[in-house]
Amino acid sequence: MIYFICFFAAGVVVFPFFIIVGQLRATKRHKDKLYNKAVSRGHEATAFLKRSYSPLQENPRSPTDRMELGKYYFDYNGKRYNIRLYFDGAPPEEVQVYWLSNPRKAGTKGGISDPIWPWLIFYLIVFCIALWVAKS
Repeated sequence: MIYFICFFAAGVVVFPFFIIVGQLRATKRHKDKLYNKAVSRGHEATAFLKRSYSPLQENPRSPTDRMELGKYYFDYNGKRYNIRLYFDGAPPEEVQVYWLSNPRKAGTKGGISDPIWPWLIFYLIVFCIALWVAKS
């Protein structure tokens, strides 16, 4: 039982560590590589603003919160995709978007990133195996 509690406590501490490491990997140089990869594959389009609003209008956290949400659409291979992008000020009418493999996850040049889900899945599998070993 004590092993189970130790592994559970270690998991609570280690799990956020993997999330932070995954986010730190997305440095400027890494994002530039992802941008170049998306452009070389031809995964870019011009998105047009459909609607914009401030999600904090009804419930502002502080007077300095100026995040604006823009709902955009773009066409790629004869199919229309809808995406949401956040901006510090008013969202522009048109914006260039890029994606690696899934057009639904398109983002601006600085907003492309690798998904961290594979790392989380790997960690959860290792954590489950550790719990199984601790119980037996």
